[in-house]
Amino acid sequence: MRIKSIEKNDLKKPLILKIILLTSLITIGLLLYYYNSQNNHLSGKVLSSKNEKKLDLKKIENQGKDFLIKVSKKSEELTGYVLGEATEVYKNISDQMASKSAETINNLIYKSTIKPILNQYEKLPASQKQEIKKDICK
Repeated sequence: MRIKSIEKNDLKKPLILKIILLTSLITIGLLLYYYNSQNNHLSGKVLSSKNEKKLDLKKIENQGKDFLIKVSKKSEELTGYVLGEATEVYKNISDQMASKSAETINNLIYKSTIKPILNQYEKLPASQKQEIKKDICK
């Protein structure tokens, strides 16, 4: 068997076709880009409906200011309400804690100081009890 040699013409045909195809695609792309850019600068209007609506910046600005004023008033009202509720809850809790603390301190003082003194008082003879009563009542 004899080996066939690769001819140079067989390799050039697909390469030439690829170059022609690539060149034609680039040309078509450039033409479409040029055509599209020419049509875009001609129409400067936005077509939203049959009747054109013009943007009134002053009207939009005033609407925005009115909206912000309404939102700030509502937020102030809500802030005042929340702050009032929080203050009331804090006051109730602090009052409860103060009365519990006072009661706990009174019990602690009674158990640690007055009760031992009264226990010692009960152990005293009657004559000394009489003297202590006289001294306290002065």
